[in-house]
Amino acid sequence: MNEEQIHSISNGSDWGTYQIDLPDGEAIIEWRYTKDNSASNGYDAAFIDNIEYTPQ
Repeated sequence: MNEEQIHSISNGSDWGTYQIDLPDGEAIIEWRYTKDNSASNGYDAAFIDNIEYTPQ
């Protein structure tokens, strides 16, 4: 968020629930997927589902 890494997942992590608090004003949120060469089995992807935003 705003060019600061908030969370990281690696090595085939299971689905999880994560929550962050947004600062007042404008915020830039982005998700990045980076492939390394450590393994080639399983899905070569990242999945994001069910994003919710609740204004305060």
